[in-house]
Amino acid sequence: MKLISNIVVLNCLLSATTTAFNIDVLANPFNNVQKALQIHFNNNNKNIQEETWTPSYETYANQFLDSLESANFKTTSDDKEFHHWSSITTDDLPFDIQQYVDRYVIRLHNWDSDKTKEAILLSSHELGLDIWETSMVHKFVDVQVTKFQAVELFKLIMDHYESAHFELNLMIHDLPQTIFETLPIASKTLNEDEVAFEDSNAGFDASAVEMFFKKYRDLKTIYNWFDLLEQTYPELLTVERIGQTFEGRDIKALRLTAHKNDSKKVKTVVITGESRLLIHASDEPRWL
Repeated sequence: MKLISNIVVLNCLLSATTTAFNIDVLANPFNNVQKALQIHFNNNNKNIQEETWTPSYETYANQFLDSLESANFKTTSDDKEFHHWSSITTDDLPFDIQQYVDRYVIRLHNWDSDKTKEAILLSSHELGLDIWETSMVHKFVDVQVTKFQAVELFKLIMDHYESAHFELNLMIHDLPQTIFETLPIASKTLNEDEVAFEDSNAGFDASAVEMFFKKYRDLKTIYNWFDLLEQTYPELLTVERIGQTFEGRDIKALRLTAHKNDSKKVKTVVITGESRLLIHASDEPRWL
């Protein structure tokens, strides 16, 4: 009868979920029963310690919304360098910036497995989201979303792979203003370097050249700069037309050579700029 009682106690304890039970209070003469209980509790504690917590899609959604609330939105009065895009008339803008209102860029990165990566990419494509940039080496994906799309994205990722785990960052919280600030019209001050380059008598000191390349320049400004360089250094530089765009505009290139009057063939090195910033075959331009 005592043995049966011990077995009943053992079954009850093994089925319990608590790990706070003090095994020393067991009045049990059978060492094998006490040992079995100790092993059970040890294994239970080990499982609790090793269990990895997987966040739900609500966790990522709340993190995203909290990031938006805490973001430091710029205002016209606070920014001494740029106008706010809303202060510029629509006719003066090269494209419709209002299409980016209430849109954001988020980065999903440091995913824990290939399955998570595949779930992120698959979900982004299924929702038709605009993927700005991806890096399999550095393990990140930048996606343009609205608030609703962000929540739908997180939910779909977890639907595809319920154990998905990744980190989330808000990269751009004011997309219209961020895009607007890449345009020359956004600047509040007339840059001295622009005035210098428009003046054919101006010199090309190192500081002015450095300032010129610190800001985004449209193609017309760059081509005007090409012409001015040719006028300043005619013995070295020549502006050449190497083709035309689909719209029939000339594509210009600078030829640098010390053999302008030499008819002999010389080796040529072609250097191209960062085409991702200059050429983009999309109805919606983006700045990466």
